[in-house]
Amino acid sequence: SRFGIVDHLYRFEEFRPYYEKHMLMDDSDLGRMQRAWLNRVSIGSITEFLSAVRSVQSQGFPLSVGVEADYFPGGEEELAELLGQYELDYVIGSVHFYEGWGFDNPEVKHLFEEHDLVQLYKAEFEYVKRAAQSGLFDILAHLDNLKVFNYRPDEAQLIASYHEVAEVLKRNDVATEINTGLAYRYPVREMCPSPSFLRVLHEHQVPITLSSDSHYPDDIGTMLDEARELAMSVGYEEIVYFINKQRYTMSLLDEQG
Repeated sequence: SRFGIVDHLYRFEEFRPYYEKHMLMDDSDLGRMQRAWLNRVSIGSITEFLSAVRSVQSQGFPLSVGVEADYFPGGEEELAELLGQYELDYVIGSVHFYEGWGFDNPEVKHLFEEHDLVQLYKAEFEYVKRAAQSGLFDILAHLDNLKVFNYRPDEAQLIASYHEVAEVLKRNDVATEINTGLAYRYPVREMCPSPSFLRVLHEHQVPITLSSDSHYPDDIGTMLDEARELAMSVGYEEIVYFINKQRYTMSLLDEQG
């Protein structure tokens, strides 16, 4: 087995200005709430995180280390410069913000009511495609996490978008993941991507990895057996991992649990 550990970039004070610049943090209700959130979560240093994981690696554990970095349109150069200062095995890109609104925060989920859901999903997938084209990321996380609170249109209206996203990922040689976090931690109770989305990704031969998206130690590995079964059920035979920004593959067929 091979393991990867990441933390969210917003945890690290070195990246705080990047978030302050791109999140909505004005005097609106949303802005004030998000400012309080950033104050609460931005509490560590990336150098401490990396040195802790490197010490575990040096003991011979099969562990890769990276970060999960939020993608903001227009923030590409800034993010590239910041990430370039650290030695990372891989970088996961993710979209958690739409026009500065952190849409997976339950305190502001009512904002979904203000959107045409098909248009919102299409707009968010544009962010995903731009993230894939940026060259910043080895993996793009939980592609359809917009469904977190069950605000979702009929999937038939999204299939064309799924194909567009898959084409862009394949063309830019970016992997994605089966992420179990929404299945065990959030109202939607479904992994990312949905089974239909995963079938489209497989059709386009987009490489995948498996992630439990654990925010607490007890969650590590949650539902990865189910994720593996789902991957194999649509035809995937291998998953990917990264060492020093190089991508490697591992067979799913002989991986037991």
